[in-house]
Amino acid sequence: MHIRGTALLALLALFLVSTPLSRAVAAEHPAVPVCQIAPTWYVPSKNAVVQAEEALQSLVRHRVVLLGEHHDNADHHRWQLHTIAALAFQDPKIALGFEMFPRRAQPVLDAWVNGSLSEEDFLQKIDWESIWSFDLQYYLPMFQLARMYRIPLIALNVDRALFNRVAHDGWDSVPDADREGVDAPAPAGKEYLRYLAGSFLRHNPSDSAGDDVVTAIQGQKFLRFVQGQQLWDRAMAKAIAAVVSKPDSPRVIGIIGSGHLAYRYGVPAQLAAMGVNDVAVALPWDEHFDCGELTPDMADYVFGVKR
Repeated sequence: MHIRGTALLALLALFLVSTPLSRAVAAEHPAVPVCQIAPTWYVPSKNAVVQAEEALQSLVRHRVVLLGEHHDNADHHRWQLHTIAALAFQDPKIALGFEMFPRRAQPVLDAWVNGSLSEEDFLQKIDWESIWSFDLQYYLPMFQLARMYRIPLIALNVDRALFNRVAHDGWDSVPDADREGVDAPAPAGKEYLRYLAGSFLRHNPSDSAGDDVVTAIQGQKFLRFVQGQQLWDRAMAKAIAAVVSKPDSPRVIGIIGSGHLAYRYGVPAQLAAMGVNDVAVALPWDEHFDCGELTPDMADYVFGVKR
């Protein structure tokens, strides 16, 4: 992010002076009247509840289906598992891409799916604790499903060391040879910057105290935060595009944090920049979420999760 990014940050800072951060994303959109939608499928653009069959038949027609999650929410992962199984039933020719795995894990994923590793060996070789800090049990049923039905697994991400390097020193500090094949992301638009600003200040509360909000958003720390997020966006999009661009390739179902998918920012925007537009986004929705964020452009489908 160079001059264009700096200019957008200046506009963003002016916007935040008068707009509460928690409402920044929804500020320009009317709130959707229906919010308590659990447990069912919902189409935000139509403000309509639909049957599961209709939602799933629509999703499976796309070359790429991106399923969001809050990483620490077990219900979101159960919904992902059920959705994967339903889509695979309609079209067995799918591949599963996971944000959780860096590219270096790909040989291990291949060995797991083809049956040459025991579960114990698989878990040891992927070294889950070092690559992902969230509960393995949330994800393991999806890995087991892939092995049972020989569904290819795709490592979508880059090594955390690269992410940390970009987040600390910036994208330009990393030589091409160390970028794990990831090229420069398409620039973040103003709306995505607004969205990331809220996330940044939630994760960095010391930077958002009092009158320092604008200063924080204009600072290098936020710029590095944006570059780190965009590195992941671009890395995941590039890995997905590499699969679907091949002749007779499988559909890809991506298991990715909702923050990289919502409002078609993040990964969908990077895919579009690479010419991959046949993409559907489905997100889980909890009853306690802010109804103001459930705007018509949030996702193609939202599934209400009810305990």
